[in-house]
Parts: sequence; C-alpha cells; structure tokens
Amino acid sequence: MNDTDAQLDRPAEFEQTIVGRFRGALSDEDRGLMARTFWISDPEALPNLLDRVPARDEVPEIEYRYDVTPPKGKSRPYVRCAHCFRPIHWKGNVARYADGCRILLGCDCGEKQFGFRWSGREEHFSDRMSRHDLLMRLEGLETALPLLHSFLVMLSEHPGLDGLISLRNELHTKMPELVSILTRVLHASGGELEITEHIRDVAAEIARDDRQKYAKNPETKPIFISVTKSLGRIAGASFILEGASPLIDARNLVNACTHLQRRLALVTSRHVLDASALLEEGEGVVRAADGIVSRLEAANKFFGLSNLQTIIQWLRKRMKLTAYTASQAFLARLGEGETVRIERRLIAVPEWSSRKRIGDLLGIQMTGP
Repeated sequence: MNDTDAQLDRPAEFEQTIVGRFRGALSDEDRGLMARTFWISDPEALPNLLDRVPARDEVPEIEYRYDVTPPKGKSRPYVRCAHCFRPIHWKGNVARYADGCRILLGCDCGEKQFGFRWSGREEHFSDRMSRHDLLMRLEGLETALPLLHSFLVMLSEHPGLDGLISLRNELHTKMPELVSILTRVLHASGGELEITEHIRDVAAEIARDDRQKYAKNPETKPIFISVTKSLGRIAGASFILEGASPLIDARNLVNACTHLQRRLALVTSRHVLDASALLEEGEGVVRAADGIVSRLEAANKFFGLSNLQTIIQWLRKRMKLTAYTASQAFLARLGEGETVRIERRLIAVPEWSSRKRIGDLLGIQMTGP
C-alpha cells in the first residue's frame, strides 16, 4: 500500500479544509490561468485597438472572447470587425499581437483572415478556457465540502430520521393493505387517483329524441357514459416507495464527503483532468442529501389531512373500501374487533441554510426552497 492509499483508507474522520490549499498545490501556470479573464464585455474600450488587420505575417493570439448580443427587446450597435472593415458582428474574438496591438474579429472572421493557422489559436484558447473553468469548479468544491460535511453530520444525528423510520414502520405494520394498494397506484399511474363514474349524457338523449320525433314507440331510456376523472395525486410518494434506512444513508454520505475531501486534497496540476470526476461525485452527494431531506418532507405531505382525505375518498369510490378514515389526530382503519390507529404527527425537517451556497459553488441548479 502506498502513502496515498494509506491516507484514503484511514477511518473517516472529518478534517477541516484549509481554504486555498487546492490553489496552493497548483503550478504557477495554473494559478495564473485561474486569475485570468477569458470573456470581455466591452471589447471596443481596449487600448491599442487597430481598425484593420495589419500587413504582417504574424498570426495573433486570442486574448478574449466577447458576446455583446443585446437582450430581446433591446438594441445596440454592432462591433467593428478588422476583417470586414465595418461594424457587423456582436460575437467575436479579441486577438493580440506580440507588440500589444489588438484587433477585433467576428467569430468566423479569424479563419477567413488567417486560414488554418487560426484553428490552432482557437483550439489553444478553448483548451485554456476549459482548464480554467475546471480549476475554478474544483476550487468551488474545496469550499463547498466543509459546508456539506457540516450539514451531513447534523443530518445523520437529526431526530427526524428516527421519526421517519418509526412512522413508516408503523404504517407498514398496521396498514399493509393500504401500503400495497398505494404502491400499485404509484407504479401504475404515478400516484394519480382516478375514478370512473357513469353520468347521464343529456346531449345524446336530446339528439336521439330529435331523430325519433315521429316514431310510434320512441326510446326514452336515459343514456349514460363512463367518465374517468382524477381526485388528485398521492402526495409524499417517496414516503411509501423508498424503504432504505435514511439513517444509514446519511451516515454513508458523511463518509463519502470525508473521503471526497481527502482525495481533493491530493490533487495537483498533474491530476487536474482526472479530478473532474470529483465534481460529479460531489454533486451526487448533494443530490443524495437533498433526497433524504425530501423523504422527511414527503412523510409530512403524505400525512397531511387533505391528502389522507383524498386517498380515503378514492378508496371508497374506486376500491369500495369504507374502513379507512382520517381526522385531525389519527389515520384509522375501522375493524369488527378493534380499530387500528396511527397518530398523525409532523416529522422534524432539518434546516439546510448552506444549500443554495453549496449549489452555487458546484454549479448545481437547486430546485425548491
């Protein structure tokens, strides 16, 4: 076992991230790359700007890219292109010569001006920009991991997890028939509680009466049609469907976050490309943590009185089951011998105050509050 393996295989105990440790382990070139700007918002304000491509053999390096396309409903002048000799583009590149002179070229005009040699400039610039973005995201991961770890530790110790397990076990033990029925509905229709009713088709009766207005023995029986409608959708579906222990899941996420932090601490400039996988793993841990919180919220949604009343209404109309009832205090199943009751109670949901900050650092679109 090498030193790296030994570091990663130690028991998962949290180590506080030293801010800037990631950047400090990089080469001077990478640190300079992180500090530079690739996009510019006002290319025409740059100094040493030439109106036309100078008569030189030198192919300039791409210094910046720009996109000044105005928002919908707004307008602004085009940017003057040194290849086209007039304002004609909103998107393009700032190219810089060795002596500091600059030209602006529309996004396709560099290749038209310099030919295949320009492709090498564009490829080099794109590579630098991609590496810059990756380095910045990895630094964001370094900042996000302590915040994430702190929340996960709190989550793994939160009383709401035990409350969720207890409530789910009670429902499965006391009302297995209800759980089975709702599980089938969730798999079959995504939880849509549909019923079919036979209603009188007045329009069809009127049309029939018009057709047989002069008949000796007109048909007068009412006409009925079958109509399927939805009473609503089962709220808190994951409370019914997901059986894994949220407590075990939360503890596993604590270990995964700690392990991820250790691996990030070993990244140097030589390993930056391979380290891109750490970003996906970090997002996976965040999504999984969000999932546990959602399961806690789902329990409260499922035991919401209006949701239970909708389910009970559906059971009576569709399944002809009249034994279930709900009140402010209980979900109950009436029986000949005894009535089974489950106390309606709220599951405590932890406050994740750093959620949006973590999402911003990792570039994750976090839905919900």
